[in-house]
Amino acid sequence: MNRLERIFKQSQGEVDYLKGYTLYLNDLLKHLDFNAVRDVINCFLDARKNKKTIFFAGKTEGAQQQHPILPKTLQRYVKKPGVYVSEP
Repeated sequence: MNRLERIFKQSQGEVDYLKGYTLYLNDLLKHLDFNAVRDVINCFLDARKNKKTIFFAGKTEGAQQQHPILPKTLQRYVKKPGVYVSEP
């Protein structure tokens, strides 16, 4: 069961769920690497400027475990353990 499912299951109603969800989002934003976001945005802008295409692909192995596959240009921005990057 993922965190959002736990929040939903433990909630006593809509307001309770919204409070839990807001705390969850706040936690995500506290750990956001703003420099990495800037670099990814620049990667997208460069691709658009040069009329290039960026492809994202991924697979899910079971409901709980996801292994995103990121393009090589984004590998250096992945800092979370457990995120796997494909090799061409």
